[in-house]
Amino acid sequence: MAWSDFYVLTVMGLMTLVARIGSPAIRDLVVAALSGVAFRLSRAKRIGSEATLARVFGARLTARRRRTIVRRAFREHWSDVFALLPLRGVARDPTGIVGEDRLRQALAEGRGAILWISNHWARLTTLKRALHAHGFAVHKVHAEHHLGGFSGHGDTWVQQRIITPFFDRHESAIVAGVVTIKRGSLSVVRDLAACLQANGIVCVAADGHNGQRFIPHCLLGIDEAFPTGAVTLARTSGAPLLPVFCVPGPGRSMQVVVEPAVALPAGLDREGIVRGAIDQYVARLELRMRRHPSRYVNWHLIGRELPPRAETVSVVRAPS
Repeated sequence: MAWSDFYVLTVMGLMTLVARIGSPAIRDLVVAALSGVAFRLSRAKRIGSEATLARVFGARLTARRRRTIVRRAFREHWSDVFALLPLRGVARDPTGIVGEDRLRQALAEGRGAILWISNHWARLTTLKRALHAHGFAVHKVHAEHHLGGFSGHGDTWVQQRIITPFFDRHESAIVAGVVTIKRGSLSVVRDLAACLQANGIVCVAADGHNGQRFIPHCLLGIDEAFPTGAVTLARTSGAPLLPVFCVPGPGRSMQVVVEPAVALPAGLDREGIVRGAIDQYVARLELRMRRHPSRYVNWHLIGRELPPRAETVSVVRAPS
C-alpha cells in the first residue's frame, strides 16, 4: 500500500464518520480544518496557483488577494469531497437549476444531451446531485481508476479494490451510470453514442486530458489543449452541447446553470467545426473564471503537462 493510499483511506474514513454523525456544523468544521492543512502543506500547488493568478490578472490582484482566492479554492475542493456522502437524517434541499428548460427542450427533441463541464470547476458533486434531484438521469464519464479525484494511477490493490469502488458506489446514488475511458480502448465512444441514441444525458469534461485527439487553444493567455471527442460526438449524434457550471446563488446557496447550447459552425470542415465549438466553450469558461476565480480549483495545472497535440481530429460515429 502506497502512502497516498493511506491518505485517501483516512479521508474516506472521515467522510463516512461525518456522514453518520449527520451534523452540517461538524462537516463544515472538518472541511475548514482539512482545507487549512492542505493549503499549508501543498506548497507546490499553492505557489503554482498564485503564480498563475499573477500571470493572468497582473497588478489587478494583490498578493493578499491571490492568496485568499487560492485558500478559498482549497475550501471548495474539500467541500465537494464531503458532499459526496449525504448527512444522515438531514434533508437536502435541491440546488436550483437555471436554464433547466434548455435541458428539457433538448430531451424533447429526442437526441439526448451532452453536458459540457470543466473538471477543474468547483462543486461537481453538487452539480450531479442537483440534476439527480430534479429528475435528470446523467451518465458521467470518468477516466479509468479516477480515485474520486485524488492522485493515483490505479496501480495498487488498495486503489483497485477499495478506493475506486468506494467512490463509484457513492456516486452511483446520484448518477444513472458511469462510462469509463479505458486506455487504448474506443468502447467509451460506442457507450456514449448508444446512450445518446436512447435520448440519455451524458456529462463530459471539456478540459480533460484523456482522449485520442486534442486541439491547442489558449486559456486566459496560457497555452492549453482541449479534447475533441465531445464535439465530434455532438456532430455525429445531433445532441446539443450544453455548458454547465455550479455557481453561487442567493445567500449561501448554490445553483446549477445550464447555458445555451454551443453552436456547431456551419460551412466548415471537421476540424474547423471542432475548433469553433471549443473556442466558444473556452470563452464561456474564461468568463466564469474571471467572475468566480476561487471556483476554479486547479489554477496550478493550467498549461502544465499538456497532452499530445494531434494534427487532425477524430470522427466519432454512432453505432448503426
